[in-house]
Amino acid sequence: MIGAVRRTILLALVILALPGCTDAFREAAETLESPRTPGPIPTPSRPVPGGDIRIRSPREGDDVLSPVVARGVASTASGKVLVRVVDGAGAELAAMNAPIACGAGCRGRFEARLAFYVPTRTPGAVQALEVESDGTIVQLAEVRVTLVPGA
Repeated sequence: MIGAVRRTILLALVILALPGCTDAFREAAETLESPRTPGPIPTPSRPVPGGDIRIRSPREGDDVLSPVVARGVASTASGKVLVRVVDGAGAELAAMNAPIACGAGCRGRFEARLAFYVPTRTPGAVQALEVESDGTIVQLAEVRVTLVPGA
């Protein structure tokens, strides 16, 4: 009897937790479905003096394997940054929106884990951007790295 009650309570907790879990999946699906044109990212059209996005890891010149974990601090109006891995020609290899820990309008940490594929060692970059809803780039931080194929 007690085992059946525990299973019922566990099932109820799982069912209650599901809507919160699906939000992350929905956002990931929207990111994957959003059209992106490979190519170089233009210079921000309205740069913020001093910039409010900093990439702390990886560092300039690092060799990076997939998946690369990009960490930094930022302050954006939306409370998130678009983090990308691009090859030397500017083609996007991976991208995701990363939330800023404290939300919109405050300076906080962000982290993104990006899986990419390259057949050989190649120059590339990890970028963190603030992009408005119309596609205008407000801020851009970039760290040049060497992309390394996985084992």
